Amino acid sequence: MTEVMFEAARHDGTSLIEIMQNCIIYNDKAHAHFNAKETRDEFQLRLRNGEPMIFGANKDKGIILKDTRLEVVRIGENGITENDLLVHDQYQQDPGIHLMLAKMAPPKFPLALGVIRSANYPTYDDMVEMQISHAKANSKILRMDDLLNSGEMFEI
Repeated sequence: MTEVMFEAARHDGTSLIEIMQNCIIYNDKAHAHFNAKETRDEFQLRLRNGEPMIFGANKDKGIILKDTRLEVVRIGENGITENDLLVHDQYQQDPGIHLMLAKMAPPKFPLALGVIRSANYPTYDDMVEMQISHAKANSKILRMDDLLNSGEMFEI
């Protein structure tokens, strides 16, 4: 979790971190299927940029894209190899796969953990600064007198 927090802090713009913490009063064991010691390896997919999506206690399961949908497969069955699995690309501009990863949930799928998407776009502040700089550079009005004497005027 620490590496995700550092990555979020380094990211320019907005970052969202979801923390699955047990609360014994309101939702005790709500996350047991993916954080219980006995089952967590079967339901946690740790995403690392540039690496295939492999999970399972024996690292024998993976995620593929089949007919525009994600599917869990077992490596070694039906000719599936590690080369057939999706490779995580957190910097991909199209958010389609990222949205599918974010929607995955046990028991049908593992829970995707780590940095799902890291979009590299200008921040709002940067865009406002660029807009102001562009407007100043292209403006014929350089002083207050220029502004007051611009536009339609009439003399009395």
